[in-house]
Amino acid sequence: MADTFANVENQSNPGDRWFLITPGSNALAIKPRGIVCTVTGNITMEDDAGTPLTFTAVEASLQPYSLRPNKVTAATGTFYGVY
Repeated sequence: MADTFANVENQSNPGDRWFLITPGSNALAIKPRGIVCTVTGNITMEDDAGTPLTFTAVEASLQPYSLRPNKVTAATGTFYGVY
């Protein structure tokens, strides 16, 4: 997984690219700076250490969640990675 922002000092600048997150067992191709939910649903993701985290009933919003998962293993809504 490419972490384009590993050496960026100010990671709070707005993202200008995004990609549809497709859940699976592999790491995301790009490590996002945040996640946006466009269709309400659940999401299960893992960090770099493989620790799972599940959010349920995530409401659709343009406000990104400041999460940088290594992989997304399940989702019932529609989620985008922002970078």
